[in-house]
Formats: sequence, structure tokens, C-alpha cells
Amino acid sequence: MDEPRATRLVEAVLRCYPARWRRRHGDEAAELAALLIRDGTPVSSVAWSYLAGAAREWLTSRPGRRLSTAACALLVAACALGIAAGLLPSTVPARAAGTSPAPGRAHCRPGSVPGVIPALGHPRVIIWEAWHGRADPRRRRRRRALAETGVIIVVAVLLAGLIRTFAFQTFWIPSASMVPTLGVYDRVLVQKAFFTWRGVREGDIVVFSHPPLDQCGAPQEQGDLVKRVIALPGQTIYSSGNSIYIDGRRLAEPYLPRYDPLGPPIPDASRQHPYRVPPGEFYVLGDNRADSCDSRYWGPIQGSSIIGKVVLTFWHDSHPDLHRF
Repeated sequence: MDEPRATRLVEAVLRCYPARWRRRHGDEAAELAALLIRDGTPVSSVAWSYLAGAAREWLTSRPGRRLSTAACALLVAACALGIAAGLLPSTVPARAAGTSPAPGRAHCRPGSVPGVIPALGHPRVIIWEAWHGRADPRRRRRRRALAETGVIIVVAVLLAGLIRTFAFQTFWIPSASMVPTLGVYDRVLVQKAFFTWRGVREGDIVVFSHPPLDQCGAPQEQGDLVKRVIALPGQTIYSSGNSIYIDGRRLAEPYLPRYDPLGPPIPDASRQHPYRVPPGEFYVLGDNRADSCDSRYWGPIQGSSIIGKVVLTFWHDSHPDLHRF
């Protein structure tokens, strides 16, 4: 193949590379190709070697790459067909048996250089492939380590998000309404997986969305609340002195101190006319009855507003403390 035609062919092959690569290495690659051809390397060998490099460049993920893997493969394949159609043989002609390699040509075992067709064997092509396809193993190991670290971080974040959304979630206690069971700034673990409000029992401590009728706190305090379930849907409730009565029976509350003032009584309820909790709703109170804004102020809560049940305290009174409920 004459030199002008070989030069045009190499330029066509180089156009198969990404623009960023051509800006950085295009001149050097063209100069190396011309040197290989002048030294007697078949143009077809140089072209296929460069096409292999182009394929690697397109199929290797890099920041800012816009083409998909399939589009990259089709682009390189189109370049290969354009070069091969009537212009190049698909293999290098084999030497006659018993002949020795030409001077200055090193023998290369078939398949020993990735991206170079068998029996190519030119030392400069081997150097080019080593520089282009296997450059700086330390950099590749570093990139692989960074990629693995990134994948681990992404998976960890996704798992944490899934666990927080569907399994368990931690909350901290902002007020003294649940003292002495839960102190201010205590941390609790709330079960959300395998939990429905229909499974809530009397005495459970639950976290629920802020009641719409709550007027106790400042307008900006609209976070989730934690209280203890006292009466279930359909049950009746009233108070007498410091005691709570559910369905006419005095409620045993071993979780409270021996003397725990009730504070405000259950409104609109008496022994003769107790308050009946509506279906699908729960009557909740704080354990610190005299200093708790609860269902006595804003009525029972909807079962659908319950986020989960408190199952564990892992931080209590400013130090680690595991306590199951």
C-alpha cells in the first residue's frame, strides 16, 4: 500500500478514538503508526491494533462519557468494516515453513498481545499495546480500589436507607413527658418492620406523627411524638384522683413511680359517663402525667399515624444503656 493511502487509513482509524483521547495522544499515535509502517509492519496489523485500542477506550467507563456501551461497540465495528471492506486482509500472510523472521522483527506468539491479531510480532506494536492497554498497573489498581470503595459506600447508603424506611429507625426524646421511662435526649430504636397499628397493645410505647389538633408546643415544633398507649379502640376510659380506669377497671401501671400525680383529668369522662375511644384510634398519655401534652389535650390519635413501636433504649441519662421493652 502506498504511503499516502496508508496515511489516510491511519487517520481514519484514529478517528475511531474518543475526541478527548485524540486531543491528548493523536499526534503521538500518528507518528508511531508512520514509524511502524516505515519499518515494514503491515498496515493491516497497525490498523487492527489501533482499532483494538479504540474499542478499549470506548468500552472503558470514564467521567463525561456520553455513548452507551452498545453505541461504542457499533461505532468501533463500523470503523473496522470500513477499513476491512476491500482495503485490508483480515490476517497477515503466513511465512513459508522454515523461514526465519525478517531482520528487526521479533516473533510474537499468537494471542500473546491483547488486541493484536496472531503472528503480528512487531516489537513496537507490542510496546504500543503495552503502553495503551496495560499502562500503569498501579493506576489501574488504584482505580479499581476506588471503584470498589464507591460501590461499598453506595450499597451501605442504600441498605441504611432501606433499613430506616422499612425496618428500624432511631429517635431521640426532646421533652420530659415520658420521664422516668424515657429521659430528655434519650435515644430509642423503633420497630417498623412486621408492624401494623392493629397489633398495638395496651402499655406499648409508640412513635406517631404530630397530631393536627396539638396546640401545646410552639408552631415550629411539628415533629413526631412518643407516648404510651393507655386505651385501645372501643375501650372506655376515665380518671379518678391519680388513677386511670379502663372498661371500669383500675389500670395497673408498674412502669410509673409509686406516687405519680395525674395532672389534668381525662376530659369529658366520668365513672357514669366514661369516654369511649373511637374505632381505629388510640388514647395515649405520657408517663410524666403532670407534665405531658397528650390525648387529654388533642384527643386520641389515628392508628394510621403510628410510625412504629419503641423496642429498645440504647442511650439513657447521657450514657449508653440497653433496655428492651
